[in-house]
Amino acid sequence: MGDERDDLTALMQWMQRAITAPDAARDGEALRAVLHSSPELEAPACLGVYQRAYHARLLAVFSVEYPALRQVLGGEVFTAFVADYLRHNPPRGHSVGQLAENFPRHLADTHPPVPASTAPDDSGLPHDWPHLVVDLAFFERTVAEVYDGPGSEEQSVLTASDVLALSDAQLLDARLTPSPALRLMEFRYPVHHVVRDVRRGRSPELPRPAPTYIVVCREDYRVTTDEHTAGAHVLLAHLTRGHSLAETLAGAQRVASREHREQLARWASTAYFLAFAQA
Repeated sequence: MGDERDDLTALMQWMQRAITAPDAARDGEALRAVLHSSPELEAPACLGVYQRAYHARLLAVFSVEYPALRQVLGGEVFTAFVADYLRHNPPRGHSVGQLAENFPRHLADTHPPVPASTAPDDSGLPHDWPHLVVDLAFFERTVAEVYDGPGSEEQSVLTASDVLALSDAQLLDARLTPSPALRLMEFRYPVHHVVRDVRRGRSPELPRPAPTYIVVCREDYRVTTDEHTAGAHVLLAHLTRGHSLAETLAGAQRVASREHREQLARWASTAYFLAFAQA
């Protein structure tokens, strides 16, 4: 009985390698020693059915997580990028849930050099299309992480009224606790417009490069994306790192202006912050 179990374990391990790493099962004669041919298909072709189904399942995971990127690149190029990623990052667990999480970093580390020419290439993509691709991948991944990750729905959050009720001195000294769903992102392209178009079923118009500052958050289980100015982005970044408004304004006019108060009230109204505590 023990030998039979060992034989079955070895066969299952071989089958797994043959499906997930096709290069390991190229020897047709060796295949026929393990698998039987059918009247319709030889043994290598039979195995190929499982190999293609396996890789189609993996590709489907990426297509779901990066729909806008797939549409911008086209199916063939997108598939090639996914295949390269999987060669370097093969699945190592029983779940495909986190399979694509490092895809943006892989694209950032392996993209071709950006050409010096400013003219679009034959594909119609901008000359620095690798930057567009990387920005888009990071944005789509972040939205997915915020959707699946912890949020503020089961906690009390600051409201605009809470902020507006503070005195100027209290506002300057307040330290804010950000929502666990809050993400601040800087891009070279306004890629959130591309994702918006794809989600609405429209063919996306490729944007021109422009410094873009995006905040991704979640409110009532709905992911939100807001574009901010560079100045507002810097201010929000300081506040999320635990700095008070007074510390953030150090070196500038350390006075809580009406604009600052209204800005913080708007952020509080979109569930950016859970609470504040006086320094």
